[in-house]
Amino acid sequence: MAPEQVPLLDQATMDYVEIEPGQFHFIFLNPKDPSYQAPTEN
Repeated sequence: MAPEQVPLLDQATMDYVEIEPGQFHFIFLNPKDPSYQAPTEN
């Protein structure tokens, strides 16, 4: 990651989640993104 990209991830969270059974993916949650919606648990 280049130093100028660090501010883009300020307050972001990276998580490893199971999207579908057996399919795991990294996801990024960034509350500074204008389209951000907080996750809900189902």
